[in-house]
Amino acid sequence: GWVRSKSLVSFNLVADDVIDLWIRRLAANGIRRLTLFDALFDLDNLARSIRVARETGLSTVGALVFSLSPVHTDALFADKARGLVSLGVDRVLLKDSAGLLTPERVRTLVPAMRDAIGPMPLEIHSHCTTGLAPLVYLEAIQLGVDAVQTAISPLANGTSLPPTERTAD
Repeated sequence: GWVRSKSLVSFNLVADDVIDLWIRRLAANGIRRLTLFDALFDLDNLARSIRVARETGLSTVGALVFSLSPVHTDALFADKARGLVSLGVDRVLLKDSAGLLTPERVRTLVPAMRDAIGPMPLEIHSHCTTGLAPLVYLEAIQLGVDAVQTAISPLANGTSLPPTERTAD
């Protein structure tokens, strides 16, 4: 499951007690892993949801959404990754939902995030929108990410994730 910060699964703000109930119902209905992110990098908006998810026994993944801007430096990603660790997540995820990440940027960003989180698992999620995601994954794997997120071939590529079958080869 995924939780989009204070807007849960939409773009409208949702009350904290509704988010708490949503997370508890996910756990009660068999979900075992929850990925949480705040597109504005406001980790305070994630703290309560991470706590509730952990209380219900869910494995938590703190995601940082990749963006291209002068503000979104390797240092910012490293700082926010450390913040996610301090909130108690079990894994950190670099989420490239627009497919803007390049192999060149991965060469500096993944090591910065890896240094920030130490031995904690680091994952990457990149869409094929620009066609670079498979190359990004190859570079990220060589740099020590622990997991890449993929889609089965009929649902892969385009605006989706790289195909599982080709990535595993």
